[in-house]
Amino acid sequence: MNPINNNKEMKSIKSLMAVLVVSFMVVSAVGFWVLQTLQTEAGAPSGLPTSMATSSTVAMGQATVSTLFATSTYCTSRVIGTVADAIIIQFSPGIGGVYGTSSLQNGFGYVQAASTTVAYDAGLYGCGAWIARGNTGSTTLNISEFR
Repeated sequence: MNPINNNKEMKSIKSLMAVLVVSFMVVSAVGFWVLQTLQTEAGAPSGLPTSMATSSTVAMGQATVSTLFATSTYCTSRVIGTVADAIIIQFSPGIGGVYGTSSLQNGFGYVQAASTTVAYDAGLYGCGAWIARGNTGSTTLNISEFR
């Protein structure tokens, strides 16, 4: 066996291995990038379609806590429209991971002003159960969930 040919074969094998490793890294990087752009956690990525899944009207009293949305496995956004009075909303899991209870009080939760319609992106607010109550009086809410 000629040591010169053996040395050339080793260099050739090392070069081939280097090309294979670099190719694998490039293919992996492109694959992870594609998966990251296609995967939606919650929220509607720009350009992907979404449609209304549920819609209802909820009567809300000042002292009455109502469930606006039950926990959903997947949603892109939730829309709440108030009519005559502001409401206080608690998203769950709530503060410190504690789910909302019937003891929702002033100053504890998110206040949505009267006569407003707000779209809450599920990527920020989640798809958990949401509760709310009227802030100072009775009102009617129009709520929708998009998937």
